[in-house]
Amino acid sequence: MTDNNFQLAAALLADAADFVGRMPLGITELKSHPFGALRLMASHTREADHSHKLILWALDRCGAAAAAEATQSTPTAVPATRILAFRADYMVFSDLGDWTFLASSDHNTYTLTAHIGANSWDLSVDGEHHAAYTSIDTAVDAIHDHATEAAR
Repeated sequence: MTDNNFQLAAALLADAADFVGRMPLGITELKSHPFGALRLMASHTREADHSHKLILWALDRCGAAAAAEATQSTPTAVPATRILAFRADYMVFSDLGDWTFLASSDHNTYTLTAHIGANSWDLSVDGEHHAAYTSIDTAVDAIHDHATEAAR
């Protein structure tokens, strides 16, 4: 199985929602967290509309492994969350909205779209639908295989 940090990014969602109302403004490194040797950094800002935004970054020796965001309009509002990015294989997939993520290699652009509730993922290569997969792991393995073949 090819390395992918989507599950890490998903785990960060709950923490970002918990921290958005409690974390001090600014950038903070969280020393105590359940993510092992990863560095966990939080960036908490207050927006022009007085809402709060908190971004959690999980960092490893290669850089950003995953990032999640929580926004909260008022102290009693339920935070809205989203995955901003996750690393899979050697690429960073960035959020395009609606559970769609984009990454590029030297040769191709890959788009992964999650179908929440159906537990499936669509993979597009260079804008063309490539295949559907039953898990993020199998979709990332297919990307790895495709990228390896394209590099030959």
